[in-house]
Amino acid sequence: MSLSRSLFAFLFISPMVGCGSDKVPDDVSVDTVADADADSGPDSDPDADDDGYPASTDCDDDNAEINPGAEEVCDGLDNNCDDQVDEDLFQTVYADADDDGFGDPDTVADVCEMPEGYVAAAGDCDDTNIDINPLAAEVCDGVDNNCDDLTDEGTLIVSYADVDGDGFGDEETRTETCEVPDGNVETAGDCDDADELIHPDADEVCDGSDNNCDDVTDEDAIDRGTFYVDEDGDGYGTEASAELSCEMPEGYAAAAGDCNDDAADISPGLAEACDGLDTDCDGETDEDYVCECYDDDAMSELGEIMYGVIEDETDDLTTDCEDEEELSDAAVLWTAPRTGRYTLSTLGSDFDTILSVQSPDCGEELDCNDNWFGGMFGTHSRMNVSLEEGESIVIVVSPYDSSEEGVYRVSIENADMDGDGYDEVEDCNDSDADTYPGADEICDGADNDCDTAIDEGLETRTFYVDEDDDTYGDDDTAYESCEPWAFSEDVLRGGDCEDSNAAVNPGVTGWFSDYYSYFYSTPGPFGPLIIFVDSFDYDCSGSEETRWGTDSVSSSFSCGEEFGVAAYDGEIETVGAWSGMTPECGESGTYVIKCEGVVYTTGGGWLEPEVTVRTWSLDTATRTQTCH
Repeated sequence: MSLSRSLFAFLFISPMVGCGSDKVPDDVSVDTVADADADSGPDSDPDADDDGYPASTDCDDDNAEINPGAEEVCDGLDNNCDDQVDEDLFQTVYADADDDGFGDPDTVADVCEMPEGYVAAAGDCDDTNIDINPLAAEVCDGVDNNCDDLTDEGTLIVSYADVDGDGFGDEETRTETCEVPDGNVETAGDCDDADELIHPDADEVCDGSDNNCDDVTDEDAIDRGTFYVDEDGDGYGTEASAELSCEMPEGYAAAAGDCNDDAADISPGLAEACDGLDTDCDGETDEDYVCECYDDDAMSELGEIMYGVIEDETDDLTTDCEDEEELSDAAVLWTAPRTGRYTLSTLGSDFDTILSVQSPDCGEELDCNDNWFGGMFGTHSRMNVSLEEGESIVIVVSPYDSSEEGVYRVSIENADMDGDGYDEVEDCNDSDADTYPGADEICDGADNDCDTAIDEGLETRTFYVDEDDDTYGDDDTAYESCEPWAFSEDVLRGGDCEDSNAAVNPGVTGWFSDYYSYFYSTPGPFGPLIIFVDSFDYDCSGSEETRWGTDSVSSSFSCGEEFGVAAYDGEIETVGAWSGMTPECGESGTYVIKCEGVVYTTGGGWLEPEVTVRTWSLDTATRTQTCH
């Protein structure tokens, strides 16, 4: 029964329920009533519909299906004479226009049977869209998909603008969107979004800035120096007083190792003196020391460290460069201020000199020199020595023979090993005379002028490695340089998509007279098989050029004449040739692809024998001869 019919029956049949005024009371049986009726006469309470209920209790004595004992059905009638119509049979339903299982709450109706297009569940906030209902998943589209009066809840992404591209955004630029916009990130916390070196994951360095955005400056900086309390001001502190700091505090030193921080004349930077003390803090006192083997202590100064006149014999230190024994000499102790090479020279002395370098105890000669220039210029002695910082040597000067006299001079400077006028401190490469401060920068991958920059100011170009020598290189091998890499023949143009084969490159423009022999090998049953390929991206254009070849057959080519009678249905013979003349590059022609065997029967009708026919079908196509 339809919804409208049910409602009609309810409205128009309900007043008829008044027939229940003659209904038999619950405590009186039908038999009792019947007996009473019998006493009153046979027609006093008839049962017209013969349903076992007299008219006095039957609310419709003309319908046997309506009586106090009948079952209530959904028909708009009071079937059981209880003054109610279709009781307990109604259900509330809602129209479901989009067929998503949920109805529009504004379309409610009470019916006995579920009408088509209705459902028992309400709650659909858009009954025109099947994707919008209370069970739908909320998606980020500006719509309340699950009908909970909220839009895009749980789908929006919080992001922040990241101007400097360091992976962290500015908290004040917080935004919620369906997708993270370009230039935004999901992590905030950047305290300076204009500096990519400042963010929460950055290392704190000594620069006066809060590099890691923790509101503290220079804390635990990775480039802090270690400084030591220096009580005596001699430039050395004690290990026990070590402290990390970005700047050296007042009263501290950058070096440790002082064995007596109350005495400025005792520290690792001093030479051992003959004083009964551990002057150089090496744990030994006057170690291997002959206190009388030199005249003076020149400390660690550079320049002229010895000057004077040799008049009498002094320390009588022997040298391998002497021609005479027991020559007069002069000696000083000198300590290297740094690790490096030094040049010792007697240039400016009045006589022919011998220069010797000996150990601090004067017990071992380390080197000697005489006649640096030789011959008539043999008055100048010079040598180079390599020393560690704090290492001491005894420098000895003596005349070449006992008749020599006059003023001697000994100087010591940082060494100029390559003779370019710059010592090894100033020169960034003291083994190359073409490399020094102020030299012309040349294209050689080196810092020629010692300014820490390489090949600066020189014009650079993009080079490519060309493995197959076809004058085109692989784009992935590009590098910027003023000249090709050493020992290479790299080229200035790229684009080669097959740099192992010189026949493939962007400059290929002509057609090959024969099949291009591009091949590869693959394992076979009797060894490697060579597979030739006739379709390939020869000119690196990004698409393969299909080669139709130059073979041709007669324009009157016949499959039957060439291959005979077809053996069976579906037999195929490949031809692969041009019909008639082979077209030139870019011209079109008929291309014979294949011959396919066809077998069929004819006849077989009344008085007509069945005949089997075997023939060929010629497959052709119009094609354009390719070229590149």
